[in-house]
Amino acid sequence: MCPKLDRTAFPLSVKYVTDKYPEVKKMSDQIKAGDVVQLSPGGPKMILSRVENIAGEKKGWCTWFDGTLRREGVFALTSLKPASN
Repeated sequence: MCPKLDRTAFPLSVKYVTDKYPEVKKMSDQIKAGDVVQLSPGGPKMILSRVENIAGEKKGWCTWFDGTLRREGVFALTSLKPASN
């Protein structure tokens, strides 16, 4: 049985973050399809293949490799940054 999700544990919305930290929104506006990106806290380098606006939030479709396995994921653009060299 799964524990009940406590919604108060995740109080930050994308709007809150981009309103409070405008540099996050500015950075996400600079990222475009074809760029190599990473999640803001770090992680593997990913190719941003597509950007779409879904329910008022920009989302990015990313592809990366975990060894020889190809992985894909969809992330809020505000959670991505250009990959470091």
